[in-house]
Amino acid sequence: MNLKVFCLSLLFETYCFTEFEITVPRDTVTGFYGEALILPCSFPVDSSWDLRSTLILWQRGLDVVHSFYYSRDQLDRQNPHFVNRTSLFIQEMARGNASLKLDEVTVQDAGMYTCSVSTNTGSQKKSFGMKTADESERQGESAHRCHRHGFILIPILLLLLIVMSLFVLFGKRTEQIKQGGFTEMGLQSETQILNGKQPNFDRCKM
Repeated sequence: MNLKVFCLSLLFETYCFTEFEITVPRDTVTGFYGEALILPCSFPVDSSWDLRSTLILWQRGLDVVHSFYYSRDQLDRQNPHFVNRTSLFIQEMARGNASLKLDEVTVQDAGMYTCSVSTNTGSQKKSFGMKTADESERQGESAHRCHRHGFILIPILLLLLIVMSLFVLFGKRTEQIKQGGFTEMGLQSETQILNGKQPNFDRCKM
């Protein structure tokens, strides 16, 4: 992820500074009971980034969920509710990954989470909500999506049935017309034979 660079020229001198902005979800994320959940957070890095000067702090409200500085996890102030359930992606920090993995989600984990990042190029913090749900709610959500997709497919299927029906009816009508024409020519030929005349089969040639 690249830093946005802004330059300002004053009295023949150019001064450049960077915009440091972290990225978190705009909408509330959902964690399911007993499963792991990734709380996304990313920050801008450039060639000057240094792990030793990077501080990452996760909070839920005022509670410390996870903290990292001096190139290692610092969990002395971690809230007991989160002990042995949190971890960062240290190997991916050089790419700007400050996301938090929360294991074995519980009902009490719901709330407003804040990701704070400070590096040698800047610092910022942003918050987003997290709610919890059970398996039945996930299945209900899937059923709702299937139900919604079903409403879309029904008109398409009806249209296909109508088109197929029209083709079948048109085919039958064409066959009836052909059979009627051959029957009429056959009756005329039979009448000619009965009257002692040579039947004309030229009309029967296709």
